[in-house]
Amino acid sequence: DLSDENQQLTYFLLNDGVLDAEQARFKKYYVKPTNNETDSLTLWYVLRDVVVEGEYEQEDLNQTFTSLFDVDFDVQQSAVIESYKASNGVVHVLSSLNVSAAERIKPIMIEAEYPYPDSINIFTQRFFRWLPNNLLDFTRARPYASSGYDIYLSGHRMNPGYIDFIIDNVNTVAYEMSWVAVHEVYDGNGMPEDTVGYTQSLRKMMWGAPDTLTLERELEIDSSYISANIIPSPIDIPVEQSLGTLTIDTLNHFDSYYIREQGTFRSKNCIRLRVQGSGNNTPIALDYLKMVPILE
Repeated sequence: DLSDENQQLTYFLLNDGVLDAEQARFKKYYVKPTNNETDSLTLWYVLRDVVVEGEYEQEDLNQTFTSLFDVDFDVQQSAVIESYKASNGVVHVLSSLNVSAAERIKPIMIEAEYPYPDSINIFTQRFFRWLPNNLLDFTRARPYASSGYDIYLSGHRMNPGYIDFIIDNVNTVAYEMSWVAVHEVYDGNGMPEDTVGYTQSLRKMMWGAPDTLTLERELEIDSSYISANIIPSPIDIPVEQSLGTLTIDTLNHFDSYYIREQGTFRSKNCIRLRVQGSGNNTPIALDYLKMVPILE
């Protein structure tokens, strides 16, 4: 929280010309439905990404800083126009600052064991454990998994089953999509069968238009992105598989959290992705999803 008076921070502000240039340079990565929303969101990120923990006086500024939001940037003492004390730190106004797009627009890793809580479409539960917050999920401890766990949905009795993920802090850019999905199919004796395959797909979801009578909205598949079915990796051989390119043109309200009881959206820079099985009661496996931005 940048307004927390209990922490000491260094704020780097930009003079009008530099601020306008930075906002124009990054505007294409924060596109919202209206120009005013786009400008406001871009300005927020341009300013917040250069706030640093601790107080740094002008003589300490010839160095590379890492902001509170994990953005690296260089500051030269010669670029300081003025400095002054604030209630929770120090402010430096700069005549120049260059933050690379790669520092602001970073790859996103989505660990499968943390799906959106209300999204698991199942009737029965297998391979589950209880997390400290009492969220029931379907994770397995696996030495080959990126964080020590992956997720495996089996016996769900749905046609098809699916798991949804809300991905926050995305940008309006094209992403190279990939995943690691290690399949485990068992024979009648409970032994793994490496040769038994199944397929699953990745889909982008969005909230549809309200019903004319009830005004309820339902999740729909966004036809702009449906991956080809990918055959998951064999047991103990985690292979990262390409899923193609997902282009996000607008941070649309319909990709945001929908509060069903209120019939309203809580706008965030997020999308909803669905990993879906290929048929009736087919298992779903996932270690992680990866989104790598394609930057010019």
